[in-house]
Amino acid sequence: MAKLDKGTLALTFKFDCDRFLRFRLASDQERDALGVTADTYKRPGIELIKAAGRRWEADKYQDLINTSDTGEVLFQLEDREDSLLGCKPFKKIENLFEILRGDKPPSAIIEAEFTVPTNITPGLQKAYDDYGLQQVRVRPDILWIRPGGTGAPLIGDLSDTPEYEIHIVDVKMAAEPSLRHFTEVTYYALALATAIEQEGLSGRYAVSAEGTIWPGNHDINAFRNLVLLNQAQGSSDPVSDALDETLIRVPYEVYEVHVKQFFEDRLLRVLQTDIDQASWHVGPKCQLCDYVRFCREKASECDHLSRLAWLGLAQSRAG
Repeated sequence: MAKLDKGTLALTFKFDCDRFLRFRLASDQERDALGVTADTYKRPGIELIKAAGRRWEADKYQDLINTSDTGEVLFQLEDREDSLLGCKPFKKIENLFEILRGDKPPSAIIEAEFTVPTNITPGLQKAYDDYGLQQVRVRPDILWIRPGGTGAPLIGDLSDTPEYEIHIVDVKMAAEPSLRHFTEVTYYALALATAIEQEGLSGRYAVSAEGTIWPGNHDINAFRNLVLLNQAQGSSDPVSDALDETLIRVPYEVYEVHVKQFFEDRLLRVLQTDIDQASWHVGPKCQLCDYVRFCREKASECDHLSRLAWLGLAQSRAG
């Protein structure tokens, strides 16, 4: 059964390719017929790259834990150390909504997982109903829970100030976040806002429409030093002030349109297309795609227009 996970959505925006999306949503039978499997064209060294990203995430999690008061950050660790990480990995927290129903939530929850509602948009619900997509669970890096009234834009039509605001924080090793990062955090915000409403928690909580990225930095101690600086300057909440200064805000009103359009148009259109008929074009955006070798081989076999130098995707489609 096909699964629309957050990686598939984010990478579709990165590669801007219907074939990539169709391959990721293909059945095992369809992949076998084309000779394409998930690991056929896996990039060498990709596991080491992923491990470096996880090490950065773990370090930022630890920064937040170490600079916060005891018990303010909710997290769990695995029993054994991961040799690639050099520490015990953080475990997913599965009882998010039970935690939110408590009298007072923590100020942050690390790697809380929840099921993505199928009805974020009518188009997404149709994709689940008509094509039998498997429901997915997502795990934002950090849920930063703040008292209501911060002034941040919130998702939904709210008549009163909520008791708490939940801000999505996605930790990335990249110093300059990209389109895929922005769409990913927007997807998290949309999904969590819908889930909170379905769980009957919208009376206490609202999700910030302004998702955030915690970017990479050449100075691994930058956040801790910023907290210390805020403490020295007499800040009443040095950790929150340091987060405010560190995080990059995602303009929700821009990327909400992209994500909803994906659900309402592209997803349904691609699902309706036979796997060998999905549009494609080999270009600079394809360099890190797992399927680029497959597409290059096909381009050579059929003398595809993308073999012409400087011909872009739009020009190829027009031709």
